[in-house]
Amino acid sequence: MDSSEDPIIGLTLEGVITDWNPAAQRLYGYSCEEALGASIAMLVPPELRGSTNLLARVGAGEVLRQVDTQRMAKDGERIDVSISMSPIRDERHAIVGAAAFTRDNRVHKQTEAMLERQRRQLAEAQSVGGFGSWEWDMGADTVEWSEQLCRIYGLEPGRHPVTFEGCLQRIHPDDRARVQADAEAAYARGTPFSLEHRIVRPDGGVRTLHARGEVATGEHGTALRMLGTGQDITERREIERAKDEFTSVVSHELRTPLTSIRGSLGLLESGVLGELPERGRRMVRIAAENSDRLVRLINDILDIERIGSGKIDMQPQRCDAAELVERALESVGQIAAQAQVSVSADTQPVTLGADPDRVLQTLTNLLSNALKFSPAGTAVLVCSGRRGGEVLFQVSDEGRGIPADKLDSIFQRFQQVDASDSREMGGTGLGLAICRAIVEQHGGRIWAESELGKGSTFSFTLPALVEREPAPAPTTADGAPAVVVCEDERARVPA
Repeated sequence: MDSSEDPIIGLTLEGVITDWNPAAQRLYGYSCEEALGASIAMLVPPELRGSTNLLARVGAGEVLRQVDTQRMAKDGERIDVSISMSPIRDERHAIVGAAAFTRDNRVHKQTEAMLERQRRQLAEAQSVGGFGSWEWDMGADTVEWSEQLCRIYGLEPGRHPVTFEGCLQRIHPDDRARVQADAEAAYARGTPFSLEHRIVRPDGGVRTLHARGEVATGEHGTALRMLGTGQDITERREIERAKDEFTSVVSHELRTPLTSIRGSLGLLESGVLGELPERGRRMVRIAAENSDRLVRLINDILDIERIGSGKIDMQPQRCDAAELVERALESVGQIAAQAQVSVSADTQPVTLGADPDRVLQTLTNLLSNALKFSPAGTAVLVCSGRRGGEVLFQVSDEGRGIPADKLDSIFQRFQQVDASDSREMGGTGLGLAICRAIVEQHGGRIWAESELGKGSTFSFTLPALVEREPAPAPTTADGAPAVVVCEDERARVPA
């Protein structure tokens, strides 16, 4: 009794307290001297006295378990408790008293209230965010869905498939095998997964979901279950599709008249239609330059939209990194000469499997940027070489540098270090975004390092091509070349 964390009270059938352990003293505030010999009624709130006579039930031989009620402490505080009571018998098995075991429910009720509040907040967050949660116990083959996930699937909350196979049947037939393979592989490896798939609602409606899952493991690293979310992205994909179509249509519609305008300006600028006064030639030249800039902007927008949406198929082939760098240097040679900036290369012969035109586009973009922001008399260096299983390309300049807080944002669309750059130096703010899209579609990554006043280095990696050694020619036991016998055995040729 003394070591128990819960109050234990001994009582006569008349309600006189005969035992009072330290936990009872801590809960109710009465010392042992105050409690022993007193009536248990002092712990019962006035409004509950006489409503239930627990002692009478125990006196009749009943064992009471977890009766929820209230008790009152010495200072008048009402305490929510659970009481269990059992009879105390003498040597003749006659019931002479009762033992009352008390559990303080205040912490339990606070915990329940906190959990309920968290459940409500989670449900509200899922409803606002348009996503639901799920839990898959692969061992028991049970799946639990949140209410919001049920709504996304068009089902009544609480009524959903209870097995993994039942969940698969809700997935569009064309996506079902892929989802099953990815989920089972992630579960087996203990790794997260993220995928998009379509579902079919009971009313026949098709929705697009983005599902994420992560494996929960036990203390020994054993996979126990998988937890995840499912977000309805149907409207988002529709908006993206409409945006892509709008961009494509507008860009194509603009390109046709711009081509005509640029051609007409070119004729005026060349003097074919007659000589213009100096002021007229200057205005035509400005108009031609701005037309060229607008054409570049349209081409860049089309490029980045096509690459981002996967509409441009990359044509990977065997190519040499040093050769690509050399071609890129040739393409910017005239720009470098005009800017009075020297350009050099430090390359190693490394083979990679990539689309050479797109890699060349990336290198040319980076070189053009480096030349644009390099003062006359400085140098730009291009390096390439193997780094582990990758090919590393680097373009370094001695320009003004980039602030640390801009190193990530410059790879986003229409982002430049200084808004005045687009006016003073031209450019669309899409070049680096296109570079990133090309590199990432090849399975590589791109980043920038810089120090203000000392220049910048733009680096990107692409997977290197794994060279396979030719299989050795077969030989006989004595080391002689083996031969192959033709089926008709009329000829013997070296293997």
